[in-house]
Amino acid sequence: MLTNNNMGEKIQHVILTGGVGSRLWPLSRQSRPKQYLEIFSERSLFELAVERNLPFSDSLIVVGNKGNRQLSEASLKKAGITEYADIVEVTPRNTAPAIAFAAFAA
Repeated sequence: MLTNNNMGEKIQHVILTGGVGSRLWPLSRQSRPKQYLEIFSERSLFELAVERNLPFSDSLIVVGNKGNRQLSEASLKKAGITEYADIVEVTPRNTAPAIAFAAFAA
């Protein structure tokens, strides 16, 4: 892995994937939240975020609910990414706990 600063610390890219994307209804559904819809040249917002930050980070942490896990896995597989930390919330707890989970994992 690359070191992104002079102190030898690693940059960890954290993506929070919770939410159902209800504001983009009728395109999005609970089973297919907006962040996974392939509406940008056959790529999703999730995929674009991963690709955009890949050159600037040393590792990836994905935090989401159990309903989104398979969608995240499929998107990452499509992007050729196999190494990442996967934190799955059994019960959605909103943004602050998701950030705390990522911080503890880091």
